[in-house]
Amino acid sequence: ACPLTPVAMPEIMPTHDMLELLLGDTMINCAFWNAYANHALDFLLTPARYPKLPLNTTAWKDWIPALYSKYPNDAMNIYVTLGDSMPLLTTSSANGVVVSANVDLNISAV
Repeated sequence: ACPLTPVAMPEIMPTHDMLELLLGDTMINCAFWNAYANHALDFLLTPARYPKLPLNTTAWKDWIPALYSKYPNDAMNIYVTLGDSMPLLTTSSANGVVVSANVDLNISAV
């Protein structure tokens, strides 16, 4: 079960629209929590799966020079996981929709 507590939805003036859909932050954050808890947001980038991405040590040598020095022009895998907390969505009239997340990248030459 989602650990977040729902908040009251704002009162909306009646309109003559046939359908209105209101989604609160809590509902979307519970979906994020469920996906995070089940590792559904973790993924592996490999040259075989994503051939158009620059997944070799030469393309990354400015950011990870030690990896390039040890493995020049080798293929790379990047395992992307969310850090120690789930992503969080917030909405406001000033900022619109903002999604915050800590992302860990595990990069290895193959």
